[in-house]
Amino acid sequence: MLLKPMSPEDWAAFFEAAIYADDPVERDQARGFIAQRAEPKQIKALIALLDAQFRASRRRAARILSEMRVEAVGSYLDKALTNPNLSSRIRANAGRILGLLAPAEHPALGVGLKDKEARVRRACASRAAPANALTEALTDEDMEVVERAALALKSLGQIDTDALEKALLHHEAPPETLVRLVAEFMPICLSSTQGEHAKAARLDYVANE
Repeated sequence: MLLKPMSPEDWAAFFEAAIYADDPVERDQARGFIAQRAEPKQIKALIALLDAQFRASRRRAARILSEMRVEAVGSYLDKALTNPNLSSRIRANAGRILGLLAPAEHPALGVGLKDKEARVRRACASRAAPANALTEALTDEDMEVVERAALALKSLGQIDTDALEKALLHHEAPPETLVRLVAEFMPICLSSTQGEHAKAARLDYVANE
């Protein structure tokens, strides 16, 4: 069954309802329609809204994009994430949505993990990012990036003990998630690890022996 082509006026009405309607039922119906039938022009408009002035507009645009098939929206999100001319807010939101939709080892998330803005790197530190990029992120200067990368690697079960040791040497006071990884996979290194989290992990390790 062929669907009737949408006129620009029809798209504008659905877009208006999905982003700005006060009635949640009307908004949800429009959101579902756009998620199923959006064309390149609408996808690009939604990505632009990831930098909208109002938080509600950004959140609603992100929700629509996250409900699309990755085959339909993935390439546009990749371009947004890796385009340094776009705002860091758009790049971060694109990375966050790709983390939900993309398959494992998604290259654009690896690029995002090297972004100059910490908020973008945080958004890209997910299970869908390449394992080697997550491993490199264990030495990031932003502790939240390190935490998220460590959690993702633990979830994936891909732990490089050499990289763990390098990360420990890099951070004067390693974040808790990294220390917990060391306690699980390299407990012998706990004795030389500094910081409050390491102290707590050493006590836990002794208690469990």
